[in-house]
Amino acid sequence: MIGALLEAVIGGAYIGAAARPSPRGRRWPRSRTACFLAGIALFAIAVQSPLAAYDEVPWVHVTQHLVIMMVVPPLLVLGAPITLLLRTASPRARREIVAVLRDPAMKPMSGRVAGIGLGLEYYASMFLVMLTPVYKLALEHETVHVAVHAYMLTCGLLFWTGLVGRDPTGWRPSARTKSIMVTLGIPVYLALAAIVSSRDKPLGGLGSLSATHAAAWPLAVGGVTLTFAGLVLLAAQRTGARAGSRERWNARRMFAISSAMATQQAMARKR
Repeated sequence: MIGALLEAVIGGAYIGAAARPSPRGRRWPRSRTACFLAGIALFAIAVQSPLAAYDEVPWVHVTQHLVIMMVVPPLLVLGAPITLLLRTASPRARREIVAVLRDPAMKPMSGRVAGIGLGLEYYASMFLVMLTPVYKLALEHETVHVAVHAYMLTCGLLFWTGLVGRDPTGWRPSARTKSIMVTLGIPVYLALAAIVSSRDKPLGGLGSLSATHAAAWPLAVGGVTLTFAGLVLLAAQRTGARAGSRERWNARRMFAISSAMATQQAMARKR
């Protein structure tokens, strides 16, 4: 109940901020609003819908974690909530937010080394949750379960912000590095699926061995499919960026030509 209320408050606050025009009168892109709200909705489905009631079933649990890590974070990041906050906040609040983002204490979470570390943590988190006692603890204790979801969501947000986000961040990898970081998901999830399918004991010592082996399928199929979806998203962003650059160049060129023509006409009138 508390989670649903929090999600409703966040979604409502986002919609309210998006409805306000910027100081220059520009409207917030609807596509960003749709992405952010879709992310909140999918998170709610993953952790609060009737599906979540069966998360003691390994394949359901795995699917839940894939959604929380690989689907929800990119959607929330594409919504650019920090940019929206800076756009609608008062000048004083904006200065305070920027000061926090630039605070020296934030440096360990930015830069190339931090980005690589976040990538490793992102992929290691699924191994940590699935192959250690954390799995059993999460099913037996609701507090641990909530903490695991928060941890995985945070890993996903930190990972995807530098790859597909528009919010301020300390490190923007090159297009090649982005592709490598996302592509790593294919061998990682296939390896985890192979480990799960070859286990001789149930995950966490709970349920049947056949149920544990069945969880390998969503890891392999879901993990690889969502990895390809991430690569498609990166490619689409690169294409859009190139198209936008060409449009801006053409617009500047047309403006320069128009200005030159107007200047020539004005000089001709004076003569």
